[in-house]
Amino acid sequence: MGRMPRCVVVLATLLAAARTQARPFDYEAVGRAWLTELGEAEAPALPDLLARHFRRLPIGEFDLCVPEGMLAKGQDPARIPAIATALVDLQSRLAELTLTDAAALKAKKAELAQLRKEVGTWRAKPRPVDAAAGSRPQVCELVLAPDRRTFLGLTGWLGLWKPVYRERFWHDGTVRHCDMRLQDEGQVQIVALEYASPDPAADAFAGFDMNTRERTGLLQHVVQRAAMSWCWRAFGDTADATFVLGFVTDLVIDVLGQNNARSDGSGTGKTTEGVNAFIPGAPSRGGSMQMVNADSTWRLTQGQDWFARVLRQAQKAGEHAAEDNKDRLGHFQLRDPKGQKLHLVHAPFLGAVAYDRADVPPEFLDDYLEFHRAYRAGFVHWLQLKGMKAKASSLERFQQLLQRLMAQRDGERFEALCAELYGVPLSAKAADVDTLERRYLAWIAADSR
Repeated sequence: MGRMPRCVVVLATLLAAARTQARPFDYEAVGRAWLTELGEAEAPALPDLLARHFRRLPIGEFDLCVPEGMLAKGQDPARIPAIATALVDLQSRLAELTLTDAAALKAKKAELAQLRKEVGTWRAKPRPVDAAAGSRPQVCELVLAPDRRTFLGLTGWLGLWKPVYRERFWHDGTVRHCDMRLQDEGQVQIVALEYASPDPAADAFAGFDMNTRERTGLLQHVVQRAAMSWCWRAFGDTADATFVLGFVTDLVIDVLGQNNARSDGSGTGKTTEGVNAFIPGAPSRGGSMQMVNADSTWRLTQGQDWFARVLRQAQKAGEHAAEDNKDRLGHFQLRDPKGQKLHLVHAPFLGAVAYDRADVPPEFLDDYLEFHRAYRAGFVHWLQLKGMKAKASSLERFQQLLQRLMAQRDGERFEALCAELYGVPLSAKAADVDTLERRYLAWIAADSR
């Protein structure tokens, strides 16, 4: 047997060192090993890295940046046309929600239909849809990492390229992340196509197939990350996090019929949603949350019913537990991981008033994050369908809300826009005040059954 190439020997040595469980993960070693494998002596800038080692595939408002090796034989290149098709479908849904001019919507839908047809012809060798070279202004770039080794190699490269990324990403929690937002580089996101292993003792490079639990698991994850990139660009970084996260969850359901992605709620999540993406009542845990149990109550329907059934069940249990309280709608029951302890949480969960709430006890945090994921996604869906008395009027008003948010790009305006467009506040502390949230709670109790 011949001698292995030096780069392979170096890679194997450095990766073995990084796997040592007794000390912190060595991002520098992994980054240098990954660059050596690519033939790079030093850490190149992002544009150079993408130009030399990735294939750029323009897909409407998104650019997929795919490692050349991912297109090689045996690397399942069929994933690329499937992802591209889902991104076209995402843009089609966004067009329906943001374009109110009938002629403009018709033209956009025709354009996207043609694009969908073209990406559907990709097989073993996906090719660019147009001749565009390099980055396109205002386009959301998704840099795909097909496995955990590539994702962690990119993490190491980031810190070697710019020291500021060492502070942001070179910590133990990132080992379990499945995406990274590069806020200093425009609309760029690194998206892993494998979850970290659910076993906390597993090797850092051990991946977990995103399609293990549902057939479209990988597509759900990528569409969720793409939708987040679109929202960051469209609404700005100060947009109301609860609304944006609910909207993104719903977009995945719109496109794929369900959403069980782990980069939200309490899942391997470990994501970089932005500076305003914290949840009222949920203290940050620095990226240490484990993968959500496949049997999580909040995910039993995988969002196919917009989480209405599970929300109603938790609300009904909360009503029974708080039977001495005059408010019959605003209580929801949580469980600890073993299902042995119960804890009540109380509305409001939306708006500025929700941030005054006390943090939930640590043993109920995972369940609370899952509850909040379902609650905000259900609220945004309800707002589209029931925000006004007539369904058509509800959609029209929701479109106006999106357009105003896109024009304002100011998170401070969200609650004011709700009051202006819907005639009532988003939320209030008192249960007897008419608000959008109280109307939503009434819908959960009645119409959602």
